[in-house]
Amino acid sequence: MRGNPQSLSWKPVDCVRCSVPAILYANASPDLELTLTIKPRFLGLGRTAIIEARCARHRTQLEDPYLGCPECSADRPGLDVFRRALGSEDDD
Repeated sequence: MRGNPQSLSWKPVDCVRCSVPAILYANASPDLELTLTIKPRFLGLGRTAIIEARCARHRTQLEDPYLGCPECSADRPGLDVFRRALGSEDDD
């Protein structure tokens, strides 16, 4: 694991509210790259974790790391059938 020079040092307390495990559970893409930056909160009271997600294959920033890369999804047209079955697209 590479260090993030813009981040404070990691402490075990940072794991309490970390969303990285949930992101990895929702998005198992091998091309997913996550960068975690830990910053102090206002007046140094506490810490906050900022997660940035990128697609290594398409070299794009991801808006929603839980959903993954739209370009990777477009490369797999079989996923459209699944999305329609879930009702996430309008059929009109």
